[in-house]
Amino acid sequence: MRAFTEAPSRKTASTKRFTRRTKLLGGFFALVVSTVVVSSTVIASPLAADALAYGTTTSPTALGSVGSTRFALISQKASHSRRRIEATGRTAGTIAGPKAAGESGQPPPTTTPPTTTPPTTTTPPTTTPPTTTPPTTTPPTTTPPTQSSAASVIGVYAGPASVSLIEDTNTLLGHQVSYAMDFLDGSSWATISNPWWFLSKWNGTGYHMIWGVPMLPNSGASLDIGATGAYDGYFKKLSAAFVAGGQGSSIIRLGWEFNGGWFPWAAKGHQASFVAYWRQIVDSMRSVPGANFRFEWNPTRGDLGVGNLANYYPGDAYVDIVALDVYDIEWGSYPGAEAEWQHMLTQSYGLDWLASFGAAHGKPLAFPEWGLGWSTNGMVGGGDNAYFVQHMASWIDSNDVVNAIAWQYGSDPLPDTKADPQATAAFAKDF
Repeated sequence: MRAFTEAPSRKTASTKRFTRRTKLLGGFFALVVSTVVVSSTVIASPLAADALAYGTTTSPTALGSVGSTRFALISQKASHSRRRIEATGRTAGTIAGPKAAGESGQPPPTTTPPTTTPPTTTTPPTTTPPTTTPPTTTPPTTTPPTQSSAASVIGVYAGPASVSLIEDTNTLLGHQVSYAMDFLDGSSWATISNPWWFLSKWNGTGYHMIWGVPMLPNSGASLDIGATGAYDGYFKKLSAAFVAGGQGSSIIRLGWEFNGGWFPWAAKGHQASFVAYWRQIVDSMRSVPGANFRFEWNPTRGDLGVGNLANYYPGDAYVDIVALDVYDIEWGSYPGAEAEWQHMLTQSYGLDWLASFGAAHGKPLAFPEWGLGWSTNGMVGGGDNAYFVQHMASWIDSNDVVNAIAWQYGSDPLPDTKADPQATAAFAKDF
């Protein structure tokens, strides 16, 4: 996620370097300017908006920055027209008239008047008018255009409660996206367990919601304590609010990017507690009548030094969707669009791993965050990379992906018709 953090000693200098600030929701949240330090084999996804919505800065070991929102949509697909086919026909017939009859008789030999035989009455023939059968016109069968898998599962994150910005994307694509995502405020247990402000913005929009649910607040809690069940009540309250607010069948993106070091639920060294706590949360939320959530297990792409990700898997009974965050970015240098795509496929905990892990556990796949890369503080992205967008669409079409959320917030959003016209054109065509 596009959230970075910085050490306290760096905050003043970082603030001077980046003067662009994002103000959203009338001061509801403050954008956290942050950074990530990663090795050449580590891919950290952009996290600024997560920290904004989550309401916290995080690990002091990370480096990075986030720019302001560039969102300009000016293109629009033309609508399709239909043709009507009409057929007409006609038939004709003839009507025959009656025939005339003649008379017969003889002259009288005597004074007896001759016998006169009256003429025979001729019966006119019966005329049957022809039967005219109107031609049958079969209306043409209209088959609605079918969407690709990529188009049917695309979703958007455009910032906290940014419903109007998603409408701009719908215009670009020529159809309404299926999913929208938002993050609950993780400032405290009170904000985590009370989602009513978000529900008031999203209910009635028609989007299937994916909710980023923090496992822990900014401070004063831990995975180890959570594993004991001490926090179960907060998640029961959250579940009841979702159900009452019409979100009882939404997707819960719980503890996203746990293999990174930038959130309070960073799981490195706490595999057992992470798994046990995840199960406590799922059991608590499912226990509320009317709850029908799907839970999304979501590391970020690459080997971040936490060991085998399978050790952090809570089990098939507690996970409904296996997910991965993917951005077009590398540390230090960018190898080119084709080489980078091959790296994304074959690297440790890349796309090939995602497909294999999901199949092994019988789970569908997801990309809760995906998008273009950015270039700052040693991170190098592919820029206006249509190749990446096209190949993401093809990969989604070829695999059992149930949602793919395009990141449209902060620096380098997708789509952006001004900054990234080629990638945006590919996005409009393939999604």
